[in-house]
Amino acid sequence: MPRKDAGGKRGLRQKASIFLAKANAKRKKNQNKSIDVAKVKVDHTILEALLSDTVRADKFIKVAFHHKGKTQIKEIEIDSLYIKSPFLTLSKNDRILINYYLNKYQVKNILEIYISFIIAGEEQDEQTKRMAIMKMKKVEHYLIKTRVKKSKIRIKIK
Repeated sequence: MPRKDAGGKRGLRQKASIFLAKANAKRKKNQNKSIDVAKVKVDHTILEALLSDTVRADKFIKVAFHHKGKTQIKEIEIDSLYIKSPFLTLSKNDRILINYYLNKYQVKNILEIYISFIIAGEEQDEQTKRMAIMKMKKVEHYLIKTRVKKSKIRIKIK
């Protein structure tokens, strides 16, 4: 006599509970991926020091925010952020500055963000360019993580 399959109601319940557990885990994972810049706590003394830092660096990443103006006439205004840290990854200070500008102009009001690399002088070798492109990609990835649409981000390589 052949053996019966262990299906029935018990099998369906197990499949449903497994499906729901996987869906909940996926939802939680996706929630953790994005960063809400409005909820990020910032030490204002560090922020003021970063904003007042006007020392020019030889090499830096420029992030230009094109956003809707707050005036009666809806103009497009531009504000720039300069990331001067020499590290390939984004430092905590870099993230603080990016979060400040995203909070200041609100992500929904930002029309475009241009990321470019600027070198003062004639020092343009291949390794510097490669490092600059990798750093710009890190900035782009962080902006996408903070809910800026990829279609609004432009990387300029000179």
